[in-house]
Amino acid sequence: MKSKSDFLKTALILGAATLLSALLYRLQVGEINVVMVYIMGVVWVAYATGGRRWGVTASLASVVLFNFFFTAPRYTFQADGRIYPFTFAAMLVCALITSSMAARLKREAEKSEAESGYMQILFGINRNLRKGTTREEILDICGRLVQSLLKRNIVIYDMLDGKMNRMKIYPASEREDASCLTSLFKNPDEMAVAAWVYKNHHKAGATTDTLPGARARYTPVYKDDTVYAVIGVEMKGGDIIKPNDKNVLNIIAEETSYRLKDMSGPRICR
Repeated sequence: MKSKSDFLKTALILGAATLLSALLYRLQVGEINVVMVYIMGVVWVAYATGGRRWGVTASLASVVLFNFFFTAPRYTFQADGRIYPFTFAAMLVCALITSSMAARLKREAEKSEAESGYMQILFGINRNLRKGTTREEILDICGRLVQSLLKRNIVIYDMLDGKMNRMKIYPASEREDASCLTSLFKNPDEMAVAAWVYKNHHKAGATTDTLPGARARYTPVYKDDTVYAVIGVEMKGGDIIKPNDKNVLNIIAEETSYRLKDMSGPRICR
């Protein structure tokens, strides 16, 4: 689907470049300006699609379009002028270099934006957790932070007294069926995986090497020998959590455990 979208973007941008070039050619402003229009179009394609393949495709297509529409004899792929082979080569090299730079610039911008988003999340984790004054409030904030990060169905099993009868679900969206989510996270098989995580202080479930047949991935919220809660993340159809998201998830769990440890009250040891 994305390839189709990128193809349409490429075709529309080169079509617009050809129309503008035709106007400039009619105004007799010189072939060099026509070439510059195509190069700008190639840069636009590379930035709009973000793919090197489409930048290269646009570079080759721009040379072909320039040859067909704007070199004598026009509307043929024949170029009579001796200088044209050099023009085509220079145009192609310039287009390839600029498209490569534009694609790399877009990737760097996207990476920087993603890193900035993660930094905002990291700065907000401790600040948000500090707002909680009770165990329930802190775990609720933890659940909301994880749901906001992963945009998936989340459950928090409160392991007070080592029991799992206290849980809260955070749906990925309002369209989620609450009864289905409750059935999922109260399923004995899923709760058995969460119980294993509680007992062993280690992640388990979907996408892990331990009990991978589970429908959710479970992460312990613990400090030293005390397990406070287990975070469950539903994984659908081969879905995975990106490495950076896993790191942030672990930080949320760790900061939550620190906050709960700092609180006065009962602490349950394994």
